[in-house]
Amino acid sequence: MWFFNLAQLEETAAYVAAKQRQGSANASLLSRLPRWMVGSEAREDVLATIQKLREK
Repeated sequence: MWFFNLAQLEETAAYVAAKQRQGSANASLLSRLPRWMVGSEAREDVLATIQKLREK
């Protein structure tokens, strides 16, 4: 997992953490994230990885 900058990391973290999302068909980078990354099954793992990246 990688991000161009801290703003993109934070925006992705907020999107992944959201229980409900407003969708807009491929209008943003967030709508194009892989399903495994935004699915509820992987939410905690993805957020933990994002937290590790924040600390670097």
